[in-house]
Amino acid sequence: MTLQPIKIFEGSLGGKALWQNKAFIAPSKARSKKMEEYLKKRDTKAIRKNKLKKMLKEGRDDDSYLSDAFE
Repeated sequence: MTLQPIKIFEGSLGGKALWQNKAFIAPSKARSKKMEEYLKKRDTKAIRKNKLKKMLKEGRDDDSYLSDAFE
């Protein structure tokens, strides 16, 4: 087990902060950032999936570089 100090106070339970670890990231912030990245990735996948369904249903790709060649 290792301890990672966050703040050192002047008194035993409070007082003026003498030192603070600037690199410390709270576990709740780390979890929320991880969840945010997961939700963004999930939304991107859903958009791609819906685009693929639409493309297969209509039989053409609107973003294709050849879309203007056959008009």
